[in-house]
Amino acid sequence: MKYLKKYESLEEPEVGDYVLMKSEANKKVANLINQTIGRINKLIQPYFDSRVGIEVKYDFPRSVLKNLRIDNTRVFDRDQIVAFGKTKKELELKKQANKYNL
Repeated sequence: MKYLKKYESLEEPEVGDYVLMKSEANKKVANLINQTIGRINKLIQPYFDSRVGIEVKYDFPRSVLKNLRIDNTRVFDRDQIVAFGKTKKELELKKQANKYNL
């Protein structure tokens, strides 16, 4: 039987995947991040901890960045992932399904 590499990492997000994260920052920043789809920029392996950190890049407009004083990239823990997908459209469908409890 042939090994299908395509199905190798169904449960693990990779660099370049789109993600929806759960943030516990201040209220305005948390609402913005919880509703915005970002893209994984890189996976960070800490030296002293076994957990993997994820650097996510967002496409916020400059006015939002200036008003909230945040950066386009943020680092999250792995357990803060709500959903992830290979394409933005796939992730938007998951987001809609969660919204209506489907």
